[in-house]
Amino acid sequence: MIALFFNRYYSDEGQTYMKQRLKECFEKRGVEVVSLIVNAGIRLAGSTILKDINYAIFLDKDIATARFLERQNIRLLNSSKAIEVCDDKVKTMQALQSLKDFPLIPSLFAPLAFKGVPYDDRFVDVVTSQFAFPVVAKENVGSRGQGVYLAKNITELKDLHKKLFYVPHHYQPMVGKGGEDIRVYTVGGKAVAAVRRVNKDNFISNTARGGKTEKYPLSKELILLAETANEKLNLNYGSIDFLKQDDVHYFLEANSNAYFKAAEELGLEIAERIVEKVMH
Repeated sequence: MIALFFNRYYSDEGQTYMKQRLKECFEKRGVEVVSLIVNAGIRLAGSTILKDINYAIFLDKDIATARFLERQNIRLLNSSKAIEVCDDKVKTMQALQSLKDFPLIPSLFAPLAFKGVPYDDRFVDVVTSQFAFPVVAKENVGSRGQGVYLAKNITELKDLHKKLFYVPHHYQPMVGKGGEDIRVYTVGGKAVAAVRRVNKDNFISNTARGGKTEKYPLSKELILLAETANEKLNLNYGSIDFLKQDDVHYFLEANSNAYFKAAEELGLEIAERIVEKVMH
Protein backbone atom coordinates (compact mmCIF):
# COMPACT_ATOMS: atom_id res chain seq x y z
CA MET A 1 0.00 0.00 0.00
CA ILE A 2 1.16 3.52 -0.83
CA ALA A 3 0.41 6.41 1.54
CA LEU A 4 0.20 10.09 0.64
CA PHE A 5 0.96 12.30 3.65
CA PHE A 6 -0.19 15.93 3.77
CA ASN A 7 -0.19 18.66 6.42
CA ARG A 8 -3.12 18.63 8.83
CA TYR A 9 -3.59 22.38 8.87
CA TYR A 10 -3.00 23.37 5.27
CA SER A 11 -4.71 22.65 1.97
CA ASP A 12 -5.05 24.55 -1.28
CA GLU A 13 -5.74 23.97 -4.96
CA GLY A 14 -2.15 22.97 -5.72
CA GLN A 15 -2.02 20.39 -2.94
CA THR A 16 -5.43 18.96 -3.85
CA TYR A 17 -4.29 18.57 -7.45
CA MET A 18 -1.12 16.72 -6.39
CA LYS A 19 -3.13 14.35 -4.22
CA GLN A 20 -5.65 13.57 -6.96
CA ARG A 21 -3.07 13.15 -9.73
CA LEU A 22 -0.78 10.87 -7.74
CA LYS A 23 -3.71 8.75 -6.56
CA GLU A 24 -4.97 8.49 -10.13
CA CYS A 25 -1.56 7.42 -11.46
CA PHE A 26 -1.09 4.75 -8.78
CA GLU A 27 -4.60 3.33 -9.12
CA LYS A 28 -4.15 3.11 -12.89
CA ARG A 29 -1.38 0.63 -12.08
CA GLY A 30 -3.56 -1.29 -9.63
CA VAL A 31 -1.85 0.10 -6.54
CA GLU A 32 -3.95 0.86 -3.47
CA VAL A 33 -3.46 4.40 -2.17
CA VAL A 34 -4.47 5.92 1.16
CA SER A 35 -4.29 9.64 1.94
CA LEU A 36 -3.26 10.45 5.51
CA ILE A 37 -3.05 13.66 7.48
CA VAL A 38 0.16 14.28 9.38
CA ASN A 39 -0.62 14.61 13.09
CA ALA A 40 0.60 13.49 16.49
CA GLY A 41 -1.89 10.63 16.49
CA ILE A 42 0.12 8.83 13.83
CA ARG A 43 3.22 8.86 16.01
CA LEU A 44 1.25 7.79 19.09
CA ALA A 45 -0.71 5.05 17.35
CA GLY A 46 2.34 3.62 15.65
CA SER A 47 2.20 0.47 13.58
CA THR A 48 -1.54 -0.21 14.13
CA ILE A 49 -2.23 2.43 11.47
CA LEU A 50 0.88 1.97 9.39
CA LYS A 51 1.41 -1.81 9.32
CA ASP A 52 0.17 -2.19 5.72
CA ILE A 53 2.16 0.75 4.31
CA ASN A 54 5.56 0.11 2.73
CA TYR A 55 6.09 3.39 0.86
CA ALA A 56 4.94 6.92 1.56
CA ILE A 57 5.04 10.09 -0.48
CA PHE A 58 5.58 12.64 2.28
CA LEU A 59 4.42 16.05 1.07
CA ASP A 60 4.84 17.88 4.36
CA LYS A 61 7.68 19.37 6.40
CA ASP A 62 6.97 17.67 9.73
CA ILE A 63 10.45 16.25 10.28
CA ALA A 64 9.55 14.45 13.52
CA THR A 65 6.78 12.47 11.85
CA ALA A 66 8.93 11.74 8.80
CA ARG A 67 11.63 10.27 11.06
CA PHE A 68 9.06 8.28 12.97
CA LEU A 69 7.79 6.73 9.72
CA GLU A 70 11.34 5.86 8.69
CA ARG A 71 11.81 4.07 12.02
CA GLN A 72 8.77 1.97 11.08
CA ASN A 73 10.73 0.84 8.00
CA ILE A 74 8.54 2.87 5.68
CA ARG A 75 10.44 4.30 2.73
CA LEU A 76 9.75 7.98 2.15
CA LEU A 77 9.81 10.24 -0.84
CA ASN A 78 11.51 12.41 0.29
CA SER A 79 13.67 11.32 3.22
CA SER A 80 13.44 13.24 6.48
CA LYS A 81 17.03 14.44 5.99
CA ALA A 82 16.36 15.79 2.50
CA ILE A 83 13.21 17.59 3.70
CA GLU A 84 15.08 19.10 6.64
CA VAL A 85 17.96 20.40 4.52
CA CYS A 86 15.70 21.88 1.83
CA ASP A 87 13.31 23.48 4.30
CA ASP A 88 16.03 25.65 5.88
CA LYS A 89 17.87 27.93 3.47
CA VAL A 90 20.96 28.00 5.72
CA LYS A 91 21.23 24.23 5.63
CA THR A 92 20.62 24.21 1.88
CA MET A 93 23.43 26.70 1.26
CA GLN A 94 25.78 24.81 3.59
CA ALA A 95 25.10 21.58 1.70
CA LEU A 96 25.96 23.20 -1.64
CA GLN A 97 28.93 25.36 -0.65
CA SER A 98 31.42 22.57 -1.26
CA LEU A 99 30.44 22.26 -4.93
CA LYS A 100 33.13 23.62 -7.23
CA ASP A 101 32.10 26.40 -9.62
CA PHE A 102 28.46 26.12 -8.56
CA PRO A 103 26.72 29.51 -8.96
CA LEU A 104 25.43 30.45 -5.51
CA ILE A 105 24.03 33.88 -4.71
CA PRO A 106 26.19 35.64 -2.06
CA SER A 107 24.37 35.52 1.27
CA LEU A 108 24.79 37.12 4.68
CA PHE A 109 23.03 35.23 7.46
CA ALA A 110 21.94 37.41 10.36
CA PRO A 111 23.24 36.50 13.84
CA LEU A 112 20.76 34.62 16.02
CA ALA A 113 18.89 36.92 18.39
CA PHE A 114 16.67 35.61 21.16
CA LYS A 115 13.45 37.41 22.02
CA GLY A 116 13.94 39.69 24.97
CA VAL A 117 17.44 40.90 24.11
CA PRO A 118 17.67 44.60 23.14
CA TYR A 119 17.48 45.41 19.44
CA ASP A 120 20.88 45.99 17.83
CA ASP A 121 21.17 47.46 14.33
CA ARG A 122 24.92 46.98 13.73
CA PHE A 123 24.38 44.13 11.26
CA VAL A 124 22.77 46.60 8.85
CA ASP A 125 26.24 48.13 8.34
CA VAL A 126 27.61 44.69 7.45
CA VAL A 127 24.93 44.22 4.81
CA THR A 128 25.44 47.65 3.22
CA SER A 129 29.21 47.13 3.17
CA GLN A 130 28.75 44.00 1.05
CA PHE A 131 25.67 44.56 -1.11
CA ALA A 132 24.33 47.42 -3.20
CA PHE A 133 20.62 48.17 -3.25
CA PRO A 134 18.16 46.67 -3.88
CA VAL A 135 18.72 44.01 -1.22
CA VAL A 136 16.55 40.95 -0.69
CA ALA A 137 15.81 39.78 2.86
CA LYS A 138 14.54 36.25 3.44
CA GLU A 139 13.40 34.30 6.45
CA ASN A 140 15.45 31.10 6.58
CA VAL A 141 12.33 28.93 6.67
CA GLY A 142 9.46 29.71 4.35
CA SER A 143 7.68 28.64 1.17
CA ARG A 144 5.26 29.87 -1.51
CA GLY A 145 6.97 33.28 -1.57
CA GLN A 146 6.25 33.98 2.08
CA GLY A 147 8.91 35.61 4.23
CA VAL A 148 10.67 37.28 1.27
CA TYR A 149 11.13 41.06 1.27
CA LEU A 150 12.82 43.76 -0.82
CA ALA A 151 14.71 46.78 0.50
CA LYS A 152 15.33 49.47 -2.11
CA ASN A 153 17.15 51.86 0.24
CA ILE A 154 18.74 52.14 3.67
CA THR A 155 15.48 53.17 5.36
CA GLU A 156 13.66 50.09 4.08
CA LEU A 157 16.61 47.87 5.02
CA LYS A 158 16.65 49.18 8.59
CA ASP A 159 12.90 48.66 8.88
CA LEU A 160 13.21 45.08 7.59
CA HIS A 161 16.12 44.28 9.90
CA LYS A 162 14.14 45.50 12.90
CA LYS A 163 11.10 43.51 11.82
CA LEU A 164 13.14 40.31 11.36
CA PHE A 165 15.61 40.79 14.22
CA TYR A 166 14.25 37.85 16.27
CA VAL A 167 13.53 35.69 13.20
CA PRO A 168 16.33 33.60 11.61
CA HIS A 169 16.91 35.33 8.28
CA HIS A 170 19.49 36.38 5.70
CA TYR A 171 20.24 38.95 3.02
CA GLN A 172 21.21 38.69 -0.65
CA PRO A 173 21.78 41.09 -3.53
CA MET A 174 18.96 41.12 -6.04
CA VAL A 175 19.86 38.86 -8.95
CA GLY A 176 18.26 38.80 -12.39
CA LYS A 177 14.91 40.29 -13.33
CA GLY A 178 12.63 40.89 -10.42
CA GLY A 179 9.56 38.68 -10.57
CA GLU A 180 11.14 35.98 -12.70
CA ASP A 181 12.75 32.64 -11.93
CA ILE A 182 13.35 29.22 -13.49
CA ARG A 183 12.14 26.02 -11.83
CA VAL A 184 13.61 22.64 -12.77
CA TYR A 185 11.65 19.59 -11.64
CA THR A 186 13.72 16.56 -10.67
CA VAL A 187 12.58 12.97 -10.19
CA GLY A 188 14.90 10.13 -9.22
CA GLY A 189 17.89 12.46 -9.46
CA LYS A 190 17.14 13.48 -13.06
CA ALA A 191 15.95 16.83 -14.39
CA VAL A 192 12.67 16.05 -16.16
CA ALA A 193 11.08 19.43 -16.93
CA ALA A 194 11.60 23.16 -16.55
CA VAL A 195 9.35 26.19 -16.36
CA ARG A 196 9.81 29.91 -16.07
CA ARG A 197 7.61 31.76 -13.61
CA VAL A 198 6.97 35.44 -14.36
CA ASN A 199 5.17 37.97 -12.20
CA LYS A 200 4.80 41.45 -13.70
CA ASP A 201 3.23 42.88 -10.55
CA ASN A 202 5.62 41.61 -7.86
CA PHE A 203 9.34 40.88 -7.53
CA ILE A 204 8.34 37.45 -6.16
CA SER A 205 7.61 35.03 -9.01
CA ASN A 206 5.67 32.30 -7.14
CA THR A 207 2.32 31.36 -8.65
CA ALA A 208 0.86 31.80 -5.15
CA ARG A 209 1.74 35.49 -5.55
CA GLY A 210 0.25 35.79 -9.02
CA GLY A 211 3.14 34.53 -11.14
CA LYS A 212 2.39 32.97 -14.54
CA THR A 213 4.10 29.79 -15.69
CA GLU A 214 5.53 29.01 -19.11
CA LYS A 215 7.72 26.25 -20.54
CA TYR A 216 11.48 26.76 -20.37
CA PRO A 217 14.12 24.83 -22.34
CA LEU A 218 16.20 22.29 -20.42
CA SER A 219 19.71 23.11 -21.64
CA LYS A 220 22.69 20.87 -20.89
CA GLU A 221 23.98 23.52 -18.47
CA LEU A 222 20.69 23.72 -16.60
CA ILE A 223 20.36 19.93 -16.43
CA LEU A 224 23.89 19.66 -15.01
CA LEU A 225 23.29 22.37 -12.40
CA ALA A 226 19.95 20.96 -11.28
CA GLU A 227 21.13 17.36 -11.10
CA THR A 228 24.34 18.36 -9.28
CA ALA A 229 22.33 20.23 -6.63
CA ASN A 230 19.75 17.45 -6.45
CA GLU A 231 22.43 14.83 -5.79
CA LYS A 232 23.97 16.91 -3.01
CA LEU A 233 20.55 17.40 -1.41
CA ASN A 234 19.52 13.73 -1.81
CA LEU A 235 16.12 14.54 -3.30
CA ASN A 236 14.00 11.78 -4.83
CA TYR A 237 11.53 14.40 -6.02
CA GLY A 238 11.55 18.16 -5.91
CA SER A 239 12.49 21.32 -7.70
CA ILE A 240 15.70 23.28 -8.03
CA ASP A 241 15.04 26.98 -8.64
CA PHE A 242 17.35 29.45 -10.37
CA LEU A 243 17.64 33.16 -11.13
CA LYS A 244 19.21 34.09 -14.47
CA GLN A 245 21.58 37.01 -14.87
CA ASP A 246 24.16 37.60 -17.61
CA ASP A 247 23.49 34.11 -19.04
CA VAL A 248 24.31 32.49 -15.68
CA HIS A 249 21.72 30.43 -13.79
CA TYR A 250 22.25 31.20 -10.09
CA PHE A 251 20.87 28.74 -7.56
CA LEU A 252 17.95 30.22 -5.65
CA GLU A 253 16.47 27.44 -3.53
CA ALA A 254 15.32 23.81 -3.50
CA ASN A 255 11.87 22.44 -2.69
CA SER A 256 11.17 18.94 -1.40
CA ASN A 257 7.42 19.10 -2.12
CA ALA A 258 7.16 21.35 -5.16
CA TYR A 259 3.69 21.80 -6.61
CA PHE A 260 3.33 20.70 -10.22
CA LYS A 261 -0.21 21.71 -11.25
CA ALA A 262 0.93 24.67 -13.36
CA ALA A 263 3.63 22.57 -15.04
CA GLU A 264 1.25 19.77 -15.95
CA GLU A 265 -1.24 22.26 -17.35
CA LEU A 266 1.51 23.10 -19.86
CA GLY A 267 1.71 19.45 -20.88
CA LEU A 268 4.77 18.58 -18.79
CA GLU A 269 4.63 15.17 -17.11
CA ILE A 270 5.51 15.13 -13.42
CA ALA A 271 3.03 12.91 -11.52
CA GLU A 272 3.59 9.91 -13.81
CA ARG A 273 7.35 10.19 -13.36
CA ILE A 274 7.01 10.28 -9.57
CA VAL A 275 4.86 7.17 -9.61
CA GLU A 276 7.32 5.41 -11.94
CA LYS A 277 10.11 6.27 -9.49
CA VAL A 278 8.18 4.77 -6.58
CA MET A 279 7.22 1.63 -8.54
CA HIS A 280 10.78 0.95 -9.65
